[in-house]
Parts: sequence; C-alpha cells; structure tokens
Amino acid sequence: MASERIEDPGQRAVNGPMRGVLKVVLLVIWAAAFIIGAIAVYEQLTSPVDSGNTTSYVVWGLYVPTYMYFIGASAGAFLLSVIVNVLSVKKLEPIVKLSLYTALVLLIIAIGTIALDLGHPERAIETLYRPQFHSVLVDVVWLYVIYFTLLLVELLLLFRLDVIEGRLGSLGGSARINNLISKLLRPRASSPERLKRSAESIRKSFLYLGAFGLVLALGFHGGVGSILATIYFSYPWWTTLLPIMFIAGALFSGAALLTAILVVLWPRKDDEFREMIAYLGRIVYWLLIGNAVLIAFDLVIPVWYGTGDPVSITITNEVLFGQYWYVFWIFEVLLGFIVPGILLSNRFRNRPIIVGIGSAFAGIFFFAVRLVEVIPAFAVPKIPGLQYAYVDPKLVYTYFPSIHEWEVVMFMAAFGIGLLYLGYRLLPLVPRAADSTMPGRGRGGSTGPISGGVGGPKLMERRGFLRSASLATAGFLAAVSINWSALTRVASSALAYGGQAARALIARERERLAAISTKIIESLTRREGAERPNLVEENKLVKAAGEGVVAVSPLVAQAAQVAVAKTDFDDESWSQPYTWLPGQPTIQVPAGYEQSPIYRMMEDLKRALAKPANQRKWVMVIDARKCVGCSACTVACKVENKEPPGVVYRPVVVSVHGSYPNVSATFLPRPCMQCDDPPCVRVCPVAATFKRPDGIVAIDYNACMGCRYCISACPYQARTFDWGLNYTDGTPKIEYYDTWTSFEYGVDIWDRPVDSRKSPKFNAHKCHFCIHRLESGMLPACVTTCVGRATYFGDLNDPDSLVSKLIREQGASRLKEELGTEPNVYYIGLTEPMMEEGVPLVG
Repeated sequence: MASERIEDPGQRAVNGPMRGVLKVVLLVIWAAAFIIGAIAVYEQLTSPVDSGNTTSYVVWGLYVPTYMYFIGASAGAFLLSVIVNVLSVKKLEPIVKLSLYTALVLLIIAIGTIALDLGHPERAIETLYRPQFHSVLVDVVWLYVIYFTLLLVELLLLFRLDVIEGRLGSLGGSARINNLISKLLRPRASSPERLKRSAESIRKSFLYLGAFGLVLALGFHGGVGSILATIYFSYPWWTTLLPIMFIAGALFSGAALLTAILVVLWPRKDDEFREMIAYLGRIVYWLLIGNAVLIAFDLVIPVWYGTGDPVSITITNEVLFGQYWYVFWIFEVLLGFIVPGILLSNRFRNRPIIVGIGSAFAGIFFFAVRLVEVIPAFAVPKIPGLQYAYVDPKLVYTYFPSIHEWEVVMFMAAFGIGLLYLGYRLLPLVPRAADSTMPGRGRGGSTGPISGGVGGPKLMERRGFLRSASLATAGFLAAVSINWSALTRVASSALAYGGQAARALIARERERLAAISTKIIESLTRREGAERPNLVEENKLVKAAGEGVVAVSPLVAQAAQVAVAKTDFDDESWSQPYTWLPGQPTIQVPAGYEQSPIYRMMEDLKRALAKPANQRKWVMVIDARKCVGCSACTVACKVENKEPPGVVYRPVVVSVHGSYPNVSATFLPRPCMQCDDPPCVRVCPVAATFKRPDGIVAIDYNACMGCRYCISACPYQARTFDWGLNYTDGTPKIEYYDTWTSFEYGVDIWDRPVDSRKSPKFNAHKCHFCIHRLESGMLPACVTTCVGRATYFGDLNDPDSLVSKLIREQGASRLKEELGTEPNVYYIGLTEPMMEEGVPLVG
C-alpha cells in the first residue's frame, strides 16, 4: 500500500495562513490580468483602427506565435493521453482526464487568439462552409474541428466509465455536477452483465480513439508547421525540418505544462504522485534534449560554412545577434533550456516541487521558440530595397509587440487558467484528497479506467496491433508533411470565381466629360504648334499631360454613378464580347496623335475589350531604361485607388551600382505581378483571392477574412494590408468624402466607416491593373501618368498590340522567374544585379 506523507500539525498551522495569503495574491493578479485583458479584447473587436504594431511587411505579430504555442501545447497534452491509450503506460493512467481537459482548454484559447488576429473574425466560419482545401490553413482548421470533437467524446466516455464502475463519488468536483453527469451518462441497462459489457466496450473504443488521435495530433500540428513550410520562397521556413520541429515542440511544451499543472493541482502528494511526477520529469527532460538538438541543427546548418542562402544567413544572424538576440539567448536558451535542464536532471528528479518548477520554466519559455521561428523571418525584404521605396509607419520591417497586444495575450492566458481551475473544481477530473485509493491504479480491487482487466488477452492483442498501425501511420504522416504542398495540391478543390465588378456608367455624364477632354486635347495640341522656348525636346511633358487627360478624365464620371451592375465572374456575360455602353461617345483625336504610345495602347485596349474576357490576357511592360525614379506612378496609384496608410500598390525600388565617382542607378517599379500560378490564390482559405478570366488576380473584399496568409506567401511582397487608418485621422473637421472607399473594382461602397470593421478595412490589398478603369475603357493610372513613358499595358494575346511587340523585340525579362509563378509584368533593360538578392539599395 502506498504511504501517505505525514505532515506535522504545527507546520500545517503555519502553512495554512501563508497559503491563504498566497491564494489571495494569486487571485488578485489573475483578476487584474483578466479585467485588463478583457478591455483590450473589447477594443480589439470594436476599434476601427488596428492597435497592434504589425505592419504590411511584418504581417504576423505576437498573436500568431501565441496561437502556435497554445495549439502545440494542446497537442502535447493530448499525446500524453495517447501514450496511455495506445502504448499502455499505466503510470500515467490517473492523469488521462486532466490531460484531455487541459488539451481542450489550450485548444479553445489557441483558436480564440488567432481569431482575434483576423481582420474579420466573423468571416472565419467561411473556412467551414466554403473551404478551399488547397490551402493548408483550411486543412488545419478542419482538423481542429475533428480534434475538438475527439476531445469531447473521450472526456464523456471517461465520465461514463466512471459512472458505470461507481468511481464518480471518489473523484473531485462539484457534487451537483457529478450528480448531473451520473444522470445523463448512466446506461439504461442496470444489470451487472450489461454494465460490464458496456465498460468493456468503452475500454476497447479507447484503443481506436487513441490510435486515431495519435495520427490526428501529429497531422494537425505538423500541419501548423506546414503553414509556414509550404511558403516555399520564404527561405527560413521552407525546410523539411520545420513540421518535425513543430511536432517535437508540441510534445515538449505540452508535457512540460501538464507536469507543472499536476504539481500545483494534484490533491494528494503521496508516493504514487511522486513516482508519476518523476516519470513525467524524465519524459520532459529527454524531450528538452531532443528539441535543443533540432533547434541547434536548424540554426547551424544555414551558416556553418557561410555558403547557404544569403536570406537565411541574414535572418539567422538577426536571431543570434540582431534585434531579437535577447529573446533567443535569455528567454529561449537560458530560461527555456538551461535552467529547466538543470532542474529536471536526475539530481532533483525525486523532488516534485523542483520538477514542477523546471517544467514550468520549460513550458512557459518555450513560447520564445515560437517567437523566434515566426517574427524574424519577416526582417529581410523579399525585394531588396523595398523598405526604402515608400516611407510609411506601416511599411517597415521592424516590429515589437504593443502593450495592447500583450494585454490581449494576457487575457487569453488568464482565460485559460480560469477555465482550467473551474474544470478542476467542478468536474471529476482528479481524485479527492481524502480518498484512500486513486482511481485507475487498480488498488483495493478496482479496475483501471482504460486498461482494466476485462478481456485482457484480446485487448492487449488489439493494443499491439493498433500500436504498430498508429506508429506506422504517424511515420507516414511525418513523411508526407515534408512535402505537404504536393499533398494539398492533389486535394485542391475548384476555385469559384467570385466578386463584384462595375458594369455601368451614366452616358450623359460621359458625353459631357468626353467633350471637355477633347477640347483640352485640341488646346494642348495648338500650344505644341506655337513658338515658345524649347524647354524639353518636342515638349514631351506637355504632350504626356494631354495624353493623360484623354485617359484620366472619364474617371470623374464615376463620382456620379448611381447604379452598379454586380455580376459574378462565373456568369455567362463574362464570356461575351465587351460592348460599349449606349450613348458612349468616341473622342476625336487630333491629327498626328496616332503615333502616341498612349493612343496606340488605347486602341489595343478597345480591341481587347471587344473580345470575351477569357480570350484576352492583360500584361504590363516596364522599360527600366526610361524610368527616372520620379515615383509619379506611385502617387497616381495612391490617389486613384485612395490607398490608406500602410497600403501601396506600386513602389519604385532604387538600386545603386558601382562606387564613387562611377555610380549608376536602376529604378524598379514593382506592381503586382498578376502571376499565372499565383501563390496568393493557392493559400487563400476562403477563395477571397482569385484569378479572373482575363489574367488579373483580384480580391473579394466581402469575403477576405484578413488572415494575411496571402501577404506572407507573395514572393514579390506586392500585397499590403488595410489597418483601418485614414490620412485624415486626427483632423478637427473631417469631411464626409474623407472616409469614402476607393473606386477599386467599380464597387459602389461610398463610405469607409470609421465606427466599425467593414470592407474594405482590415483586408489584404494589391494592384489590380485598375480594374475599374479597364472596364470603363481606360488605361491604368500608372500608365497614363508615367512621365518617361516607361510603362506599357495591353493584351498579350493580341499579336498586334504594343506590349506583344515589345516583349517579342526587346528581350523582356521577369522577376524571380525561377519560382515558376509565371508573372505577367515584364521588364526591359533590367540589369542582372537588380534582380539578385542582397544588392545594396538606397531610398
């Protein structure tokens, strides 16, 4: 019989008041954290402006590593129950219910944390009723649903088994809750034989549920690692080791946290308890060693000889010696590995308090591992020099969590602690402190809750088979997770083209504005023929301005639109030739103007719009030899699309070559590449990003849930995020038009509300070749505004178009063609150094 620890009455009298004071202090700390955090969560859900420090270049901040940490710990706690169910480790049988409940609580706060990070958390449900299974994110969400169901089923079955075998009275929890569980879960059949068969059936079911749970836990947490690892052009994440590291980290953090929880909450500190804690301490210790080895390999391999990928080397140096050095060396290495390694060593293994402290250090500070895995990967631009191309507080590569973000995470931790404590006090998860037997240990003739003694030989035979099968399946799953991208492509579902587009303008306003445009052109042409100082050869700037008015002036007509024909891109109308709207005028172009590239591109545009959408392919050609780096295209794009702070579609990147005095510069305008195989479309979980029939990659603002996965996946960093800001924020008298949305996609959404989270706020944004202008017969704003005539636009499927001729005759190239994304933006005269990573750039 296990011996109970005998406590001196005098010592107990001294410890009683101290424990009472400690409980009060802990309760006050918890209440303060909960209340302050709850206020921050309310602000997070209702504020019209994002309160975090994340940017359009560091799109995943504190919430994402926190979510990955919680979900990993949940998987680790659950896998401890699997060890009992499948591998028959009887020493851990008493903690099965507590491990399942801990896994459930950690799952809830993990999902809550990542939901708060979404721009539109109310749209997260769309991952369930319109899933895109080619996105790893959707696969993981569906696994979460199955995992949540499995945890509930296993807990209810364990409670039912306790009711059948009469152990509910010897367990802790509320008497009322226990009586309710007994009434709800008691079998109808009351004969001993039927109860015995029912108990045997439940025990057998745990073998299958445990084997399934092993595969499921490894799958969904390996999938969390695959969310990062399948971004194949993000070099720090694109590694086959990452999913394995996530699984190993889940086991380590989950086991460590559960061990610390047991030391605090377990009611009886007897010999069996010390034996159980020593066993768990040994598991945590060896998992600590294994994780330390994996992390060391992951850091050392890229920089061992200094010949690895330069981006990976830069990020590794950033982790070890840059702005995140203290997170790695102090919180991760010292407090997360060295201190726990000492406290969990054999010297202290038989002292539960020290094992609990070491496990708490290991479990809590493993959070630093997740921080280092996620955030530093955003520290290096994917396009060198992009950080200098457009200056904006939300377009930087530095990040430190705001106080608001820490408060939200603090709330989720306090909320989880509260749920855990409520479960401990109300549910029959652990034995009563005064009970002489521990359920599940078989003492006093009782039968264990899982292994039991009924049907022993058959049960053990099935256990051996399921153990082998589940381990083999887990090994296969680990191998598959290495190439998760290939698996998800096979399981991809058809994309549903969706969205809204403008199809109508007011004919009368267009006629009036077109007449005004014609008069302006004639006036400018007469000026060109007059005698005046030749400030610019042939006065090209004045001519360019006139050309721009021809294409830009009809934009004003959109301010008078009163109706918009909203149609789906799957509609048959998209396969019909484009027809000009009734009453649309034809602008009379002065003689000699036919030689203008703007006029030629407008003629190309008119021919292309006369064809079905799926027969034209919009492309852009940028002549780097003509670009002077004036950023007029950037400004025109900002104005045309009314881009808020943190959003830029077409920055101009500058590359400097040579050394003084032989210095040259190359200018690289970088719009969205409109790839034929766009990574952003593949990763979008709700098909909010889609490929139109005419080749443009568009975003459905009413479907985007703001997860920013697409921004992380874009190898050109051509996507940014609307953080809810306005340039007019803080002005004393804001006008009604200051909060209008842009004319993007021609959607008639006039207000950009400042009092609620509505589209297009908190959505991903990108260049779309000015869809609203194209459908109105106008060229993109950047094309008509370019002073040096360095930007061309048209239909690549038209062999007579100007862009087709330039691509054929000028030797055009594309950015990062080796990635296989097939971009539709071509560059002429782009020097090789400009296309390489790590080139010195300036702003």
